[in-house]
Amino acid sequence: ARAVAVSARASTPTTPTTRFDVNAIDRAALQMHLSSHVVWALQHDAIQVAFQPVVDARSGVVRSVEALVRCWHPDLGEVPTEQIVESAEQHGSGVELFRTVLRSSLFALRDWRAVGLLESVSVNVAPHLLADPRTMEVIDEALRDAGVPAEALLLEITEHVAMDDLVAHGVRLRERGVRIAIDDFGVGQSTVG
Repeated sequence: ARAVAVSARASTPTTPTTRFDVNAIDRAALQMHLSSHVVWALQHDAIQVAFQPVVDARSGVVRSVEALVRCWHPDLGEVPTEQIVESAEQHGSGVELFRTVLRSSLFALRDWRAVGLLESVSVNVAPHLLADPRTMEVIDEALRDAGVPAEALLLEITEHVAMDDLVAHGVRLRERGVRIAIDDFGVGQSTVG
């Protein structure tokens, strides 16, 4: 934790030493603790998915839901979503986290569609995961296993990073029938133009 806290502080040639307080060490230790818990949760099937309704503004009908990743720590409570994603990425488990959320979402959607409750589900995916060949395999396998048509899946792609991967790999998603949306449009790299 001390090493992480020190490395997070910038030093310059004129000031090669860095001052930090015990709070910086405590925050670094907490981040490391949460990060290892997220990795444990992925390995032990303890990642959960919650669903946020998407309401049709005209009719007031819920036609879709958005999947939200959740993880609870026994002592600290809910782990922030950003920490879950960041921890998975740092440990090389980004695709595995996506697989977990996608499969849970599609199996829940299958059951809801069977009784006429919902039409689709949206799941977030980072653009760089689209460049990973395993991601397309995960999507194909999850759709097949759940028996859900591709058009019932909407992938929300965060645009806080460059959109090159979306342009390069989004075509493969559309060819499969999977719909694409840009999440948080306008707050990252792209503009309306």
